[in-house]
Amino acid sequence: MVAEPRRADARGPVSPWPLNETKLYRSDEAKGAAEKLPPHVTSAQLCWLLRLTRGRVAQLSAEGGPIKRLGRDLYAIESIPNFIARQRERGDRSTEWNQARAELAQERARAARLQRLEREGKLLEVEVVQLIVAAIFRAVRDNFLGLGTRLAPQAHGAPSVPATQQIIVETESHLIR
Repeated sequence: MVAEPRRADARGPVSPWPLNETKLYRSDEAKGAAEKLPPHVTSAQLCWLLRLTRGRVAQLSAEGGPIKRLGRDLYAIESIPNFIARQRERGDRSTEWNQARAELAQERARAARLQRLEREGKLLEVEVVQLIVAAIFRAVRDNFLGLGTRLAPQAHGAPSVPATQQIIVETESHLIR
């Protein structure tokens, strides 16, 4: 029975390798070599092959993990391709993790920059800026609110429209300064 190449799905592109769902063999030659392997490995051998600690092997063999425990210090040889398949499935998580790490590094860089600028005296506290802006706005508001009282008598006594306009322009320029 010849396995068909994997189809593209949500996890990624089409694989060029045929994939038999029951066995993870890539060719007849690999299948023959796999039949020569022992049916089980010890925890020391599995740790060496997968570059894992004994504790991590124990975690991965618990409750439906990819590593199948056969007995005390014995694990099924199928645990190796199972572990590799699980690592491939979890590949998307590593990109999310790397993105989160990059964002954290950017935040730390921004925080370090702000601390440096504060030490150099190039930053102002928000409360100080708010007080300054509020004082300026208050002065402008008070001047504009008093505009009618100042202009009414002068505009009333003006002989013509251009003279009234001149009074208004002079008062505005005085307020802006």
